[in-house]
Amino acid sequence: MCSSDLNCVSLPHIAMPARRAKSRDAAMDFIAVIATLEDELHAGASVGSALSQARHTSPLHDSGMRNDEDGPDWLSRAAHVHGLPELDQLALALSLAARTGAGVDSTVAHITASLQSRIASRALVAQEMAGTKATIAVLAALPVFGAVMAGMLGAGGLRWLVGTTPGRACT
Repeated sequence: MCSSDLNCVSLPHIAMPARRAKSRDAAMDFIAVIATLEDELHAGASVGSALSQARHTSPLHDSGMRNDEDGPDWLSRAAHVHGLPELDQLALALSLAARTGAGVDSTVAHITASLQSRIASRALVAQEMAGTKATIAVLAALPVFGAVMAGMLGAGGLRWLVGTTPGRACT
């Protein structure tokens, strides 16, 4: 359960802070970039032209990245900006492939699978933690609810809690 000051985004069965949602969206956008890169490489394009095409057709084209960076540098910078180490691995593989002419099809496929696995793991952890977060919120609100109920019944629970020796011992 998100507090009101976190600016939460609600997904099916998941409530997460907006920064995590942005990270997930960036990762999904990079999966689209990698898929385009993979398609271009399968079509026979060179590494440089395939990465350039993937970069310019992606929703991340104007994501604050400098336009003068070449493909591997752009991916490496994006890895650090978005916290996705798989992109740094991809940048290294593409740089090596561009220098040596080695094939990168299987490497791109493995990096895509790794990124998708990371996204799925994060979503699963968020789902699993949702129940625990809700329990914490209920348990945190329970004493306040009890004090309000005691006040409504005229029991003076708050006065007892701060005004008597046993009450002070409890706090």
